[in-house]
Amino acid sequence: MGAARAMYPVKTIVDFLLSGVSRIPRAERIDALCSMFAGLLPEMSEADIAIAREQVIARFWGDPDISDPVVDLIDGHVALRAIVNGSSVSASESRPPFG
Repeated sequence: MGAARAMYPVKTIVDFLLSGVSRIPRAERIDALCSMFAGLLPEMSEADIAIAREQVIARFWGDPDISDPVVDLIDGHVALRAIVNGSSVSASESRPPFG
């Protein structure tokens, strides 16, 4: 068998995906981002989710109409994961204020 290939850091992967979403029509961005993250979040570690969340906020900082629904999806996933795992930490406790 061949040698295993090194994975790109999650920050690089998410940045690439977000740059692609930035090129599609504005009206389609929220659906594209939410669909993308709905598939990715279950496979990501908590640390990777935090990195992705920060990248969404940074990339769409001036556009809360786009960033807020995506951050809500991410925070909801984190909260659901905490409930399933029996943790008492909610996503909103770690969510910084926007704007």
